[in-house]
Amino acid sequence: MSYLRILLLPLVTGIFVQHVAAQEDTTALVLDEISIEGTRLEKFTIGEKVEKISPVQREATEYSNLSELLTNLSGANIRSYGVSGLSTPSVRGTGSNHTAVFWEGINLQSPTNGSLDLTLMPVSFVDDVSLQYGGAGSLFGSGTLGGAIHLGTEAAMQEGFGGKIFQQIGSFGSTYTGANVNWKHQKVRASIRGFVNHADNDFTYFNRYTTREEEQNNASIDQHGILSELYYQLNGNSDISLKYWYQDNLVHIPDPASASGDARETQADEFHRAVLKWKSQNSKRMFRGQSALLVHHLDYDDKLTEVSTTQSLSWVSEIEATYKLDKSTWLDAGINNTYDQAEVDSYAGEIPSRNQTGLYVSAKRLFAERLEANLGLRETLSDGDLSPVMPSLGLNYSLNNDFSLKSKVARSYRIPTFNDLYWKGAGAVGNPDLEPELGWSTELGILSEKRFGNSQLSVELTGYSNTISQWIQWVEVESVWSPVNVQKIWARGAELILKYGYRLSDDWKLQFWGNYSYTKSTKQEISEGGNLQELDKQVIYTPLHQGKASLNLVHAHFTLGINQLYIGEQYVTGDNRRSIDPYTLTGVSASYKFLLSQKHTLRISGQVKNAFNEDYEIRNARPMPRRNYHLSIIYQFN
Repeated sequence: MSYLRILLLPLVTGIFVQHVAAQEDTTALVLDEISIEGTRLEKFTIGEKVEKISPVQREATEYSNLSELLTNLSGANIRSYGVSGLSTPSVRGTGSNHTAVFWEGINLQSPTNGSLDLTLMPVSFVDDVSLQYGGAGSLFGSGTLGGAIHLGTEAAMQEGFGGKIFQQIGSFGSTYTGANVNWKHQKVRASIRGFVNHADNDFTYFNRYTTREEEQNNASIDQHGILSELYYQLNGNSDISLKYWYQDNLVHIPDPASASGDARETQADEFHRAVLKWKSQNSKRMFRGQSALLVHHLDYDDKLTEVSTTQSLSWVSEIEATYKLDKSTWLDAGINNTYDQAEVDSYAGEIPSRNQTGLYVSAKRLFAERLEANLGLRETLSDGDLSPVMPSLGLNYSLNNDFSLKSKVARSYRIPTFNDLYWKGAGAVGNPDLEPELGWSTELGILSEKRFGNSQLSVELTGYSNTISQWIQWVEVESVWSPVNVQKIWARGAELILKYGYRLSDDWKLQFWGNYSYTKSTKQEISEGGNLQELDKQVIYTPLHQGKASLNLVHAHFTLGINQLYIGEQYVTGDNRRSIDPYTLTGVSASYKFLLSQKHTLRISGQVKNAFNEDYEIRNARPMPRRNYHLSIIYQFN
């Protein structure tokens, strides 16, 4: 199908949601009767765990990438091939392509390999970061068996010009330069963000294979990008916005420490992302429409053979409507159309495409001012084939003004990627007969939030179980690698989040955040072609224990923080015979803001990462840097 035909697909779309934000009046839940506001994530994820990164946490890693942010400040397990290498998320013991990443409600997962490299996502380009745990098929479609990461941006609301200019320098030749500028006048808002990032990543490490100190080589990264946003208020109840994100990335790929010789591979990624959104609302209903175009070009060069090129295009359109039927009942429904096309050298001249149309509906009701329930359903037609029905049921019960119980059961799925179906490379071939992966997830949690004196405490404990059948795995048969629906995975565990805030005085406050995860993820069934020695063994690169914490002393002008990270033992082979050691990392940061005038400030920040100089690996034979330093300066005006 030509690009012209693609552009003629349904253009108007929408994400439309109700405001069912349940508020507490002493011991009861009450639905907001004034307006419909907020996203589907905020208003229809009843009974499930959603973790939002706070502004203080986000600003601490503002000049890095999404991989570093989520590694330190979320319950996700980030699987990284090094400081400049591929980084992908794993949530609740599932695979890297089981956690979708959404920008402005648009799924950014690649149609060719089903994942997204978090190293290519600058934190300075996002204002809101939320991590949704558990299956989300009824709300967000394919690829959400483990969870979803949601990213959003928003131009400033104040009149006139505002923004900031920042510069960071750090160890191993790293520099990060950027600017964010906002402007608002009456009905028009606009913003533009840009950045340039470079790092040599030539750090020294101890090579356990050669038993000597070595310097990392061929590990540099160069990035630059721009994100522009334009908003126009049509009238008091409706508005339209256009956002465009362009980025160019050149990554040098180092060899693993176990290899010999000089590394020379590079990968160049260039992408364009554009989304047009429209919204209209009043106190009884909301309509939203959006259409997005995603274009990605990738060149892999090993300097020995011809450059391998991958080009993909996705056109996503959606319309959605939410109605307030009465003070206790809301109804949400929508339709999503996604067209994917890819041209890959290893597809032997074939240019596959796929067209998916999904219908979804959610109903939400408050019973007896204590029990909030949400029932969701999605059905997707993919190139003429119906997917399994994706139902979900979420419950939130208020015990009193301090405690609430949450529960969720949901079905999810993931369709095979183009690589799974059409690959025809040397020694590997795709399998056009693959079936979609199917999952059922359940969770039960208790949340307690309490204020006492100058303190505020929040504790959330969640237990979960997630089964995924028809898991796709590449296996070797007669010296040829091919994907098959080979196994069934059972992931279960428990998660604890603790937040504590204490106001020391009118000017000073103390903030603590802690996160612990116990994750048992094993292979329960292995079909023909799989390795039976992997039965009942822990899935690779899934730590049984993981803990993270941060403590911040905050003042209007000064912030001092410390963060701690513990990742337990991780197996690197399916039979669990080999593993990488657990590791503990400590980071320290401090910043001070100078008031230059009423509208101008200057903030100076410093960070020490891996303060105790640990040798560690996130992936086997992929060394990470020891102690390193970063200094940043930010000029802000409004």
